[in-house]
Amino acid sequence: MKGNVLRSLALVAAVVAVMVVILGFAAATDASGPGGKPGPDLNWAEKVPDFQQNLEEVGFNVHEVGFGYMDFVKNACTEILPSALANNPWPNAYMVLTDTHLLEFPNDVRMHDPRGPRYDKNFWWQLREDEAIVLVGETPPEVRYFSFSTYAYFLPDDPLTSEVDEAQKPQGIEVGDTLNVATIHTIGPDPFLAPIVYIITGHRETEGRVRDAALAAGYPAAIVNVQAISPVIAPLGIGPQDAVFALGFRSAVATSQAALTEYIVNANSHMKAFRVTPLNEDGELQVEPVFADDPEPVPVLRPKGTGYTEMELYPALKSLRAAILNQYASLFPGDPGYPYKELDTDIWSIANDRLGICEKPYANLQRGLFAVACTRDNNYLTTGPMFKLRNNVDEFVIVYGVNHQATGKSTYASVSLYGHPMAQIGLGTTVSTKFDLRPDGTGSPGDSARQYLSPDDPYYQYADKL
Repeated sequence: MKGNVLRSLALVAAVVAVMVVILGFAAATDASGPGGKPGPDLNWAEKVPDFQQNLEEVGFNVHEVGFGYMDFVKNACTEILPSALANNPWPNAYMVLTDTHLLEFPNDVRMHDPRGPRYDKNFWWQLREDEAIVLVGETPPEVRYFSFSTYAYFLPDDPLTSEVDEAQKPQGIEVGDTLNVATIHTIGPDPFLAPIVYIITGHRETEGRVRDAALAAGYPAAIVNVQAISPVIAPLGIGPQDAVFALGFRSAVATSQAALTEYIVNANSHMKAFRVTPLNEDGELQVEPVFADDPEPVPVLRPKGTGYTEMELYPALKSLRAAILNQYASLFPGDPGYPYKELDTDIWSIANDRLGICEKPYANLQRGLFAVACTRDNNYLTTGPMFKLRNNVDEFVIVYGVNHQATGKSTYASVSLYGHPMAQIGLGTTVSTKFDLRPDGTGSPGDSARQYLSPDDPYYQYADKL
């Protein structure tokens, strides 16, 4: 209802920061592997010792690393990281590799912080030209979305730009497409709690040897996935002027939060991770590569978009806007409503010295811009300019738009509120499966829009008051 107290309303056309997860590329969406038929109980964990032994027999050192939960908000608040990278607090879950270091230089300040071991970045790692990171285990329990992504967080210096040391400048570039819920190769009736082998490497001979070792251990070819790192995108090597990588696993919108929590808390019983390094002829580790040069090619990216839009809902969206304004806003002199401002919505651009679009990693790479470890799976939208909500003042934000999950355009969407322009700390998130829930947990699709608008397609729309 309209009133006459001091208050204000900010209207947002789509999101505070919305992530619309686009799966795209139907050719790779059979998550159950070739044939799409349920597979047998693979007992993946029982085969791990044989897999390790096979790798060692063909000349690899096998170094086990950790796989665990990463609290970006905590790390930003404790100054381990300068930013939370727009990641949100629990129950949004992000996993990384830990205890990864093997050949890295101890004086590389990108990973070994001069402030002391508490600030070290053991989730950032380098990869020799012929090394590999290998994960073997099972995917998470049922969620709307999960993905594995590999990022080049720092890249080698460009000697022609003498005023900038790019090796010390964060890049956060995704080296290729994610391995996600719709593209992962596995066996079984669905992609959840399903066995996988995941190889990250920039060397084709290494890839082949690791693949052969997995097959010899009894893992079927249908579950082997490869993230190729082309040296064209991110040159590999060990040293302060070579690239630094990170692996990120994220999951969202669990069917059972308890099941996902168990997966995260006991991550190392669900996934084993190894750093696999060819030994020299004396059976020793060395910084220089052992295998002959055999780089992975530049990956082929999945096309984004289908040409289909949601424009048929545009009239209903305009009606929803009008209904919200009619309920809350002061639309003419003397109208006892809220003064209001409509915020613009745009593709999220990161303010460096120049603007980069975070969902276009290769474009950011070419321009030397920080990509914030975004992925091509998502559309990142944000409002502008930034706004404040004052203490003891009756003011709020209403975010409204099309529910892309309801239309089938995306796997899920979310509305997130961030609290600092640089630290990018997530204060909270509402996901599309909960857009229409009331405080008591009840609700039907479209209820959040229906309170303002009926009967103009409320099922496909939402309105979230922050």
